[in-house]
Amino acid sequence: MPERGRPKTFDSDRALEAAMNLFWERGYEGSSLAELLAVMELSRSSLYQSFGAKDEVFRLCLARYADALLGNLREGLASAPTGRVFLEQLLTSVASTAGNPEGDRSCLIVNSVTEFGSVQTIPGTVLSQGLEAVSSVLVEAVVRAQAEGDLDPAESPADLAAFFHVALSGLRTMIKAGASPESIQNTLKRLLKAF
Repeated sequence: MPERGRPKTFDSDRALEAAMNLFWERGYEGSSLAELLAVMELSRSSLYQSFGAKDEVFRLCLARYADALLGNLREGLASAPTGRVFLEQLLTSVASTAGNPEGDRSCLIVNSVTEFGSVQTIPGTVLSQGLEAVSSVLVEAVVRAQAEGDLDPAESPADLAAFFHVALSGLRTMIKAGASPESIQNTLKRLLKAF
C-alpha cells in the first residue's frame, strides 16, 4: 500500500524563481528569512522540508540562474553570425542596461562574488562553476572568431576570454554603482576599440 504523504501545495519552480529574484535584488545578507518565506509563500517548516536552510535555497537559486545564463549565452553564440559579433553584442547589451532597472540588478553571479568576496564562502562550488561556465562560452566565441579571421590566432583564447569576462563584469559593476549611460557608452567604445 503506497505511503500517504502531505501533497505539495506549492509550485517549487515558482518558489525558487521568487527566491532568486529576492536574492538578485537584495543580495544574500540583505534578504531576511521572513522576506524569503513571504516571497516563496512557504512556512518555515515547509521551507526546511522542501529546500533546506537559507544557504541551500541560495545555492539552488545560483544554480538556476547560472543554468539560464549559460543557456542564453550558448544560444546567442550559436545564432550569432560570427564569434566576434557575439562578443561585441554581449558588451553592447550589458552597456545598454545603464540607467534602467535591469542594470541596477546587474548579474546575480557578479553580485554574489562581490558580496562574499570569495567563491570559498556560502555559495562555494556553484559560484565557481557558474564563472567557469561563462568563461567556457567566451573561450568558444574567441576560438570561433580566431578561426573566422576576426581575432589574432596567435593570442591565447583563454587570455582573450578573460579580457572579455573582466570587461563584462566591470561594465556591470560600474552600471550597478550608478555610472551614467554616457560614461558607460564611452567605456564601451574604448573596450570595442581595444578589442
